[in-house]
Amino acid sequence: MGSHGGEDAKKKAMWLYPKVLGFNPSERWGHSACYSHGVVYVFGGCCGGLDFSDVLMLNLDTMVWNTLATTGQGPGPRDSHSAVLVGRQMIVFGGTTGSKKVNDLHILDLGTKEWINPECKGTPPPPRESHTATLIGDDRIMVFGGSGEGEANYLNDLHVLDLKSMRWTSPEVKGNIPAPRDSHSAVQIGNKLFVYGGDRGDRYHGDVDLAVQGSSPGVRAGHASVNIGTKLYVIGGVGEKHYYIDVWVLDVSSCSWTQLDVSGQQPQGRFSHTAVVTDSDIVIYGGCREDERPLNQLLVLQPGAEHPNGRHNISMCKIFGQHWNQEKRRFLPGAEDISTMFPGNNEIVRKGPYESEESKQPFQFSSDTLHHKKIRTTNSKVWEIDLEQEEHSLSFSQHSSSSQSDQEQIPVKKSVDSLTSCKGLDFFRHINKIPRNYQADDAASNQKQLRTVVRKTRHSLQI
Repeated sequence: MGSHGGEDAKKKAMWLYPKVLGFNPSERWGHSACYSHGVVYVFGGCCGGLDFSDVLMLNLDTMVWNTLATTGQGPGPRDSHSAVLVGRQMIVFGGTTGSKKVNDLHILDLGTKEWINPECKGTPPPPRESHTATLIGDDRIMVFGGSGEGEANYLNDLHVLDLKSMRWTSPEVKGNIPAPRDSHSAVQIGNKLFVYGGDRGDRYHGDVDLAVQGSSPGVRAGHASVNIGTKLYVIGGVGEKHYYIDVWVLDVSSCSWTQLDVSGQQPQGRFSHTAVVTDSDIVIYGGCREDERPLNQLLVLQPGAEHPNGRHNISMCKIFGQHWNQEKRRFLPGAEDISTMFPGNNEIVRKGPYESEESKQPFQFSSDTLHHKKIRTTNSKVWEIDLEQEEHSLSFSQHSSSSQSDQEQIPVKKSVDSLTSCKGLDFFRHINKIPRNYQADDAASNQKQLRTVVRKTRHSLQI
């Protein structure tokens, strides 16, 4: 009995709110994040109409925030770009400077702390924001979708950067190509690239290109997606009228969706945040909350048995910094005095010999601080790219299952086409197809769109 209870505890996922040391970073959304050698790196983002060009670093051993002092010509302030970690190099592409969308590429060497501006061959993708860029294998970056120059210019084009030759190509694609979108996510699992969700002005998406069992997360955009083994995690995001912090898991090996039961104090809903997989946990940072105010909150999701290194109370000293006492494990989420243990937005711990404190004025709310992309809405699937197709010839296909969450929450006119069989085509395949066609009453007032940043998969490669 005792052993069985212990196994159940190991399987339980948990939300943690670590106290952090050092200075208090500015709230932000539309930033990017990577994890390397025990450190989370955050680049760029936006708050109150101001774009950032700083590189933040959070040491997970000490839980201390610092700003990385870099050399060389960096990308400049931007948000809604993509960042991919390749070995010890962070490759940043595209985004918006606030006044224009760009398609430049910059590399930050995390070892030397130097920005590099490589000369790329071929034709680069047109300028875009809120796209995805994913490392494929150890030598290619695949850019998909986003929003281009001009109003309502949503994209579904595919571009590949060969990291050995630094040449851009646009492979020919076949089959049922995913609809244009931005604010989606794209994650590699095995030899497939899974594209989930997104937004295209008049609707959200909730598609995953596979035939799957069980209810799905439903339509959403601005979520964060990561993979652990053969499982795709979808965290948070926004639907038509709902802001989420739920965690859904797509097991690619069994083609089934499940909603992860997470204990601890429930965080507030958010979108345009980032999530990275560390050695034992998933670290979530920033984004916009339900009132569209930006956040600088750090969350840790312990997936428990879902993570190959996961345990119920793993690495408490690491998660909470050196001031965390292992004997105080009883004060995990669920304790009566939870407010004193978990700081809210803008709070830091003012203890420790290595801390450099910086005072910060409370966040001042005004209409200028709102996320400047208005919310619109939707449909529900996941697309899958077969990465073993010929390099210049890729093909798409589609599948689906029911979406419980948004069947309950979208009170607009729509028609639902729910596909329940797998058509077995190549390249991009379509999970959970629930197109939602409707006329929004306030469509004329919706001028801009939700942004999100790419979620990265990490591999080792020296360029």
